[in-house]
Parts: sequence; C-alpha cells; structure tokens
Amino acid sequence: MKKGGNKVDGKNILFVCSANVKRSPSAEFWFSCTASQNNYSSAGSSEFACRKYGGNYLQKYDLENADRIICMENRNKSDIEKNFGSGYNPKIEVAGIKDHYEFLQLDLIYEFIDKISC
Repeated sequence: MKKGGNKVDGKNILFVCSANVKRSPSAEFWFSCTASQNNYSSAGSSEFACRKYGGNYLQKYDLENADRIICMENRNKSDIEKNFGSGYNPKIEVAGIKDHYEFLQLDLIYEFIDKISC
C-alpha cells in the first residue's frame, strides 16, 4: 500500500497487474472514486515490465499491508508466488481481466463492475 494514506478505516485493497500502467492503476482510481470506504493501491507483478513502462513494482510491504490482493490474471498470482512465496495466497483473488485495455477504458470499467466488488 502506498505509505501516508489518509484513510484509517476500511480495508486495504491492492490491485495487481503486470506493469502497473493500465489495469491496476485504473482499478485503484475507479474504486477510490466509487467505493471510498476502503484504501486502494496498485502495483505491477513483473519487475521487467514495470521498469520498461514506468509502473510501480510490487514490494513485500504492499503484500503485507493488504487485506485483499486482487490480481488481474493468474500470471500475476504466479509472479507473487514465485517472488514472494505462497504465504499471501489466502488474501489473493484473481479477477480474470485480460491485458488488452487502455487506462480507464470504458470496457475495462465494465469489467471491474462485473468482476470485482469492493
């Protein structure tokens, strides 16, 4: 979770995609606006993709402080297991949202509405 958040109640929800450029930051923004009772953050599960595209790479701190970890795809969960172990699996949910959307694309928002409840 990003340090210095201003909310103290609600759950800490972490959205994870590969590069943290389109899907997970879109989810962070969307749910911050529409379900503001929780604290939201986002990160990318691929260090290579985050470096290449300028996304925020997932840190152990993010995983430890999350009450829920919502991965966009199974490969994001696999990246977490590979790099940080399987201890976070009880917190992980996989939304099943493919990597073919732009940031805040309307069809992506519809996927959030259909597949994620916060």
